[in-house]
Amino acid sequence: MNSCDPEMVSRYLDGEVTLDEAGECAKHLEACAVCRERFSAFQKLDALAREAYPTVRFRPPTMLPPRRRGIGPWVTAAAVVLLGSGLVWLVYTIYLTPSPTQITQTAAEEGEKPAANKSLSTTVSSPVDPARPGPPTVPPGGSKGPEEVVLGKVPPSDLEPVVPAAPKLADILGNVSYEDERPVSGAEIELFADDKKVASATTGGDGKFRLAAAPAEYVLQVFDQASGAATSLTVVAPAPNVEVTLAFVEPQGPDHEKAKEVLNQAGQLFTGLAPHFRGSWPPLSNMVGRFLPDLEGVSAEMLPEGGIRDQLTGAGDLKLAYTGFLLADEGAGNAFLDTYEQSGPAEISGKDIPFEAVLGEGNFTRLYRLRDGVERFLITDINDASAGPRASSQIPVLWELPGNHAESGGWVLYMDGTTRWLPYPGPFPMTEGFIERLRGLMTTTPPTP
Repeated sequence: MNSCDPEMVSRYLDGEVTLDEAGECAKHLEACAVCRERFSAFQKLDALAREAYPTVRFRPPTMLPPRRRGIGPWVTAAAVVLLGSGLVWLVYTIYLTPSPTQITQTAAEEGEKPAANKSLSTTVSSPVDPARPGPPTVPPGGSKGPEEVVLGKVPPSDLEPVVPAAPKLADILGNVSYEDERPVSGAEIELFADDKKVASATTGGDGKFRLAAAPAEYVLQVFDQASGAATSLTVVAPAPNVEVTLAFVEPQGPDHEKAKEVLNQAGQLFTGLAPHFRGSWPPLSNMVGRFLPDLEGVSAEMLPEGGIRDQLTGAGDLKLAYTGFLLADEGAGNAFLDTYEQSGPAEISGKDIPFEAVLGEGNFTRLYRLRDGVERFLITDINDASAGPRASSQIPVLWELPGNHAESGGWVLYMDGTTRWLPYPGPFPMTEGFIERLRGLMTTTPPTP
């Protein structure tokens, strides 16, 4: 008997097995806790049956004797019929009774023996284990205890342990910006639960971030290394739109005031020169390595005397950069530098640059010269009245290269005429890759045209 066979266990109890089968069954019962449990249950059912039907005499479990001739077969047949009837009755009580504890519990509460017309059933303890203290008792009220086993079912202790499923993670989506609505690039985002960090992320160039955590309440901490600004707030996952605003304090000092003044004057000059360049802003100088506006064709009367003129022609002390094209992100900036290296400034100065591939986040197929109304190429919602001014405030026109001040960064002039300080590395055009590549293309001494 190599596998569990409830019928063989029942036959073994009733003495309906051969000597060889009895030996195999005994060995199996020693090794199989489930079958020992069944055997014990069958014995208890026998006892209950004897108590319920005292007039019926059940055959004790003995082994089948060897066959003998004569009247023996008829006696054996009669015994088999009798035992078969008992087996049918036992199977009915084991597998077809509605509740495993109905009769025993009712008898315990009412103080009477189970009547003959009541369903016979029982509840038994889990498989024998020497380490366990003993068979569990049925709790008051008849509820099934943790170690109870219903006949016909595999005991819970013999099942594989059930590993609880991991909780489904929820998204926490958000955006980090300064008070002037500029996106914060490279801000560190950390999520805490009971002072334990459970997730972290870094904002992209658009200031957006995404975290994943189990649905619960958390503390969200935000730190911008470039500006030193930090904040924290409570969020509940899932959170589809977390808005974080950081206060940004611009650096102060005479050198900063001078740089801002130069950029502001340059913005006014470029706007005033637009009619001279047919609505466009000054083109890029056609001298290799000179990223400054080409003002050679502008009369002296149109150019102010003093510092601004020197700064825009490379004779000043400020290190400035100008391209003359609509470069709103690093993708467009790198595409411009690629073309600059391949074709040279003379080939691209003063005209749009077409591309076969899509450029940057604006999905451009060409680089547009800076001119009045060019911001419309950044507008995605034509019904938004504020889209135009907002787009103009995102187009860098002229900016300082890092190194003019003690702080790491520089002032940037935008197309709407505003100047803002950007940390380095930081948002475009102060991204590390673009600035370093731009510096590599610049020359210390302007070459001869």
